[in-house]
Amino acid sequence: MAAPKMVDIRQLNPQQLSEVNQRLETEISVLNNCHAELVGVKKKFITSREAVSELEGCEGADVMVPLTGSLYVRGKFAEETQLIVDIGTQFYVEKTPKEAIEFFDRKIKYVEENMEKIMPQMMQKNQSRNLVESEIVQKMKAAKLAKPSK
Repeated sequence: MAAPKMVDIRQLNPQQLSEVNQRLETEISVLNNCHAELVGVKKKFITSREAVSELEGCEGADVMVPLTGSLYVRGKFAEETQLIVDIGTQFYVEKTPKEAIEFFDRKIKYVEENMEKIMPQMMQKNQSRNLVESEIVQKMKAAKLAKPSK
């Protein structure tokens, strides 16, 4: 796959600059959506990890187990609680609370690493967009100055 060709934006006309700006806006939007999705996933893993942490010492405690969004049954925690953890794509695995916490810690770290990979891309795209917008403004000013007065 060939590397993207670098173009001096000062050589582009206003229409081309506008197209580049639109492309950058689209790419920034996609990156922002990815980042927002990762933030949501991270919150889900943090919430799950906290819920597991709160189970410590709850052996024999009464709980309400949701069957649907509005239907619950009474339950009790067993001494040796095995949790059923959604590990992705509708796969569930039994884990001890310690294993579940370790799983969520790994997932949180993985999501954070991906968020760190996206941030430089977002910053670079925003800088590029700012340069293109600045060049558009300069070209428009130059075009106004070049027009003959009536």
